[in-house]
Amino acid sequence: GAAPEQRLPPRLERALRLHTPWPDAQRMRALVTLAMPRADLSAREAAYIPSILLQTPFATALDLSHNSLGPDWAALLEQGFERCEEMTALDLFGCGIGDLAGLPAALANTNTATARGMVRLGFGGNALQPQGLRLLPAALKETPKLRSLDLRRNPLGEVGGRLLAMGLRHTPLLTSLFLGECSLGPRGAQFLAEGLLDTIELEELTMECNDIGAEGAWELAQPFQRMRRLATLDLTWNAMGQEGVRALAFGLQHCRALSRLSLGGNALDPTV
Repeated sequence: GAAPEQRLPPRLERALRLHTPWPDAQRMRALVTLAMPRADLSAREAAYIPSILLQTPFATALDLSHNSLGPDWAALLEQGFERCEEMTALDLFGCGIGDLAGLPAALANTNTATARGMVRLGFGGNALQPQGLRLLPAALKETPKLRSLDLRRNPLGEVGGRLLAMGLRHTPLLTSLFLGECSLGPRGAQFLAEGLLDTIELEELTMECNDIGAEGAWELAQPFQRMRRLATLDLTWNAMGQEGVRALAFGLQHCRALSRLSLGGNALDPTV
């Protein structure tokens, strides 16, 4: 049967027909992944997200990456997630998001006694500066089962690093953390190191191009000593120099699972 007659904006209807079984209501109901990346959606189309999610009660993943969702994106997700108890993954890469206000309330609807709980959050390539990250700790408090967090290519800065560290207290099961090009600097790395003490299950950490220097490397050596499962570590282009790499070598000596270590672009002396 067809989905209930709705007057949808033409652009949204095109995206639904392209990426989903719309307007077949029965097949929409069985949909597991609702993915409409790069569909040229704007705030006008985003306003219909809650009613689309009503048609997909068993969806486990929502991907609206590379769409301009407008300032009400979080409120719309809060409304949409009310009936989506299976939702475990949210990807909003490159959506121009500058503030996480409203995200804790949206994620709270995935953190109930009957919901499966959020496992993956992807917010890479947005415009998240410290001011817009104030509620990151509160958001992560609603994701105790989180396994993967992607914040790469956001200007988090050192204050953002501190807010992230506060949030990591709530995600002890985290296995993948992506923080490349986040402008963390040595102080941000120091704050992050404190947070990483709470995520010793980590298997993959990417922090390329953060200018953490030797000082930041020394700070990270502390939590690395406890990460027995760390398999992939990318610290390319971080101005660590020989001293920083020596610090890392000390920290990584217990990481028996480490199979991919990337340290290029750190002004290393090839003769040493």
